[in-house]
Amino acid sequence: MTTSIAVAIVNYNTREDLLACLETVRCEGTGEIVVVDNTSSDGSAEMVQAEFPWVRLHANKMNLGFAATP
Repeated sequence: MTTSIAVAIVNYNTREDLLACLETVRCEGTGEIVVVDNTSSDGSAEMVQAEFPWVRLHANKMNLGFAATP
């Protein structure tokens, strides 16, 4: 039996931490990974697009925080 999980990561200006997290999650063979970026100014969204094309990126146009809905 194969178990698959989904991982959702909310990010705001933590590029290096996000990079380390995504490298670790990839090693674990996780199922779907979604990064929600809240308008980071540190290149986080661009890093995800360039280095992790298999990650689904949702780049918000404004910082919605953890619980807000657009």
